Amino acid sequence: YQVFYEKNRFWLFSYAAYCYLRDKLGTARFTDWGEFAVYNEQKLQQLIEEDPEAKIVTDFYAFTQYLLDKQLGEVQVYAHGKGVALKGDIPIGINRDSIDAWTTGYLFNMDTQTGAPPDDFSFFGQNWGFPTYNWCAMEQEGYAWWKNRFCKMADYFDAYRIDHILGFFRIWEIPMHSVQGLLGYFSPALPYWPEELNLAGIPFDEERMTKPFIHEAFLPEIFGEYTPEVTAEYLEVSGWQRFNLKKEYDTQRKI
Repeated sequence: YQVFYEKNRFWLFSYAAYCYLRDKLGTARFTDWGEFAVYNEQKLQQLIEEDPEAKIVTDFYAFTQYLLDKQLGEVQVYAHGKGVALKGDIPIGINRDSIDAWTTGYLFNMDTQTGAPPDDFSFFGQNWGFPTYNWCAMEQEGYAWWKNRFCKMADYFDAYRIDHILGFFRIWEIPMHSVQGLLGYFSPALPYWPEELNLAGIPFDEERMTKPFIHEAFLPEIFGEYTPEVTAEYLEVSGWQRFNLKKEYDTQRKI
């Protein structure tokens, strides 16, 4: 166990501490952890040394990982003995309340979320809720986060699938104020300049093309008998037969 712990301490210590605080404080949302909301290894080490309960619980979670490592290693040996190869799976995203977000949040764009654009299968697109990757920060560290992830998977699997491989090259990035995937955009992407659109015969109207177009004529088609109520509660007049959403309702998440 000690050999396993020392070999894996670079992730195991923070993982065990995360599990302890999650259970102790009753939430995985580390932003609600007060003085521990920001990961600080020195402060956590002091906590574990001074609090017997923290020591017992973190040791439990670390030892559990040792047992899982041992068991999966035995499965691998057995499978290979039967001529069976093991294939793993690496998801594209992380949970924004995860250990990775807590310890290395700077490697992710925590103010965005990812998903998929609208298509024949999903009219409003998909919002998976994961933060997108901060590739510039990852590059500065030699992509160590990804290398560690791949190497750990290689301990157990002969091959592994990387989910949504296109996300390494461009990803559908969605503002945090959106609930659906409809208002996302590809990142990175080459933008159109207004001049390019004008030259292509598409007059660029920033107000019309970048903000919700709400016209009196089509409100009854959507809301029917509730049109007067919706208009009074959510909309404000912006021009002749035109409306804007009131500030308190001007995003999907607010609504």
